[in-house]
Amino acid sequence: MTDKEKIASLDSQLSKAIDHIHDLEALILQLRIGKTSKNSHKAPSSDISRKNQSLRQKSDKPVGGQPNHEGTTLKMSQTPDKVVALRSDFCSRCGQNLTSNEFTLTARRQVIDIPPILPFTTEYQRYATHCSCGNCQVADFPQGLTIMFNMARIYKV
Repeated sequence: MTDKEKIASLDSQLSKAIDHIHDLEALILQLRIGKTSKNSHKAPSSDISRKNQSLRQKSDKPVGGQPNHEGTTLKMSQTPDKVVALRSDFCSRCGQNLTSNEFTLTARRQVIDIPPILPFTTEYQRYATHCSCGNCQVADFPQGLTIMFNMARIYKV
């Protein structure tokens, strides 16, 4: 192979490599732009275009509560389950004892707590007996009840 042929071959390989590099750079750019908060670890605020997904129709009214609209709020219970009286024992300025003073109710606030749901456990105990005919009669568990523990292994019935 002559020098001219070698140079031509290397020049052809170089142009193919450069084309391949350009294709890869375009792919990298496309992948980099395609990352959003939905398909990567990026924060939603970094998304380039976020479409409004609201189904509400555009209105000419200003946002927020409208004038002359009477709002509603949760009503206070007239019979709370627990009342905690908050009275100061000492004056915050001079430190005098206030326990014997007469107090006046100035404000009320109520907190509604939902109690935690506690599990209710029902134990089904199966008993066995021996009949005079020699049969060992064992009671059946209710239909659909899954057996979690075989208590016969623990207790000798």
